[in-house]
Parts: sequence; structure tokens; C-alpha cells
Amino acid sequence: MRACFVSWHTQLRPGEAAVLVVGRNRTGPKGSEISIDTPTLLGMIASTVGFDVTDQISLETWPLSGLHAANAVNAEDALVLRRSND
Repeated sequence: MRACFVSWHTQLRPGEAAVLVVGRNRTGPKGSEISIDTPTLLGMIASTVGFDVTDQISLETWPLSGLHAANAVNAEDALVLRRSND
């Protein structure tokens, strides 16, 4: 993802923004899963290449049913990334 942020940084003008919609992840065996706050982690990575995280908006997700419901994303955030004025 850092390579993507570097590429975005070259495409956006200083002060322009991009929005990234990303969900949280989890890993580990059933019963002792670890939650990964992916939006916050990606925001931290984006800031290392010259973006300011100007907003992190929690989005409503719809519950899934069926075969893949256990693997569904339960929450998504929109990260507003603004290229800093170099």
C-alpha cells in the first residue's frame, strides 16, 4: 500500500484530496481472533509519504448472509487523504 500512496502522491497536486474506503480486518484462529485497525494503519502509512489524514468517516455496512457471511467486513471507514503543500 505504501507504493500505492507514493504513486497517488505523484498524481495529486498539493492540497488535492483522495478518499480511500477500507474495512477492518481480523486474523487468528476462531475463538482468539485479533482485530486489525486497517484504516488507522493505512492512514499512518499515508502520512509517511506526504499525506495528511484530514478525516476518517465511519461508514454503515450491511450484514451479509450465506456462504461467506463469516468472512464479511463488519465496518468500513472512508479515509480522506490530502496531499500536503510541499
